[in-house]
Amino acid sequence: MNSPTSSCMFVHVQCGASNRAGTQHIGVVKDAANLLRLVSCIYNNTQFYALEMDL
Repeated sequence: MNSPTSSCMFVHVQCGASNRAGTQHIGVVKDAANLLRLVSCIYNNTQFYALEMDL
C-alpha cells in the first residue's frame, strides 16, 4: 500500500488521518531589535504555549 508523505497531518488510532491546524499570529515581540529565543511548550493537542526569552 502506497501513501503520500505528509508532515502536516495526524494519524488517528481508529484509522484515517486529518489535517493539522495551521499557525496563528498572536502578537508582536516586545523589542524587535534584540535577539530572541522562542521555546515551545505543548500541553496537549489543543493547548500550545510559546515563551519569548531574550538572549
